Amino acid sequence: MLRKDVDADGIAVLTLDRPDRRNALSPDLVDALLDAVANPDAGARAFVLTGAGPCFCSGADLTAGLGGGGGSRERFAMLLTALSDCPLPVIAAVNGDAFGAGIGLVAASDLAVIDAGARVGTPEVRLGLFPWIVSAPLMRKIHAVALTELALTGDPIDAARAVAIGLANRVATPGNAVCEARSLALRIVRHSSIVLARGKVALKRAATMDADEALTYLVGELGRNLELEDAAEGIAAFVGKRPPVWKGR
Repeated sequence: MLRKDVDADGIAVLTLDRPDRRNALSPDLVDALLDAVANPDAGARAFVLTGAGPCFCSGADLTAGLGGGGGSRERFAMLLTALSDCPLPVIAAVNGDAFGAGIGLVAASDLAVIDAGARVGTPEVRLGLFPWIVSAPLMRKIHAVALTELALTGDPIDAARAVAIGLANRVATPGNAVCEARSLALRIVRHSSIVLARGKVALKRAATMDADEALTYLVGELGRNLELEDAAEGIAAFVGKRPPVWKGR
C-alpha cells in the first residue's frame, strides 16, 4: 500500500505501492500517507514521494470510495494540507503519469522532479466532474490561464510543459526521477532544519500578502532567524572558513 524507506542521509522515500491500480489513491492509502507525513520516522530530514511501477498516481480510486463519501474527500484535502505544511521538505519524484488526485500530490509538494516521459493533467471533466480539491494547491503553483486550460480541456501535458508552467522544477532523464529527486533532497538537508522549516512557512504566508505587508513580515522573520543558534553557527563557520555544525535550534 505505502512503502517507507529512510536512508542513512535522512531521505525518507514514500512509495505509493498499488501498481496494479496505477497507484490510485484509496482511503487507506490516503490515511497511510497522512500518518507518514505527520509522524516522520526517526532520522528523517526530507521526504521524496513517488509511485511503484510506471505510474506516479492515476488519481482517486473511484471503486474504493475516495470519490464518494464526504469523509474521504475531507481526508484527501487534509493530506494536501499536510504535505504543504510539513516542516520537512517534500519532493515529488514524478516517475510516471500523475492525473487527478495525483497532480494534487505534485502541486502540494514543495518541489517536483518529473520523468521525461511522464504526463500530468486533470481529466475530471471527462467524467462529468471538475478538479475541485486539487485546484487549491494548483492555483498556488501555476498561472491561472494554465490551470483553466488544464481544468476545462482535461488534456494532459508533457514534462517540459509541466516545468514551463511552474508545476515541476526539472525534467529527469527517463527512469531517474527518484535518483534525481534524492540528489536534490541531499542538497537541501545539508542546511539547518529549523531554518528550512521556518522558511517554508514564511514563503507560504508571504505569498498571500501584498508587497508592503510581505516586506514587513519578512523583516520580522529575519530578526527571529538571527536569534537562532544555527544562525550564529552559520555565520561563525563562514567567517572561520569551516563547515557549520547545525543543532536545529
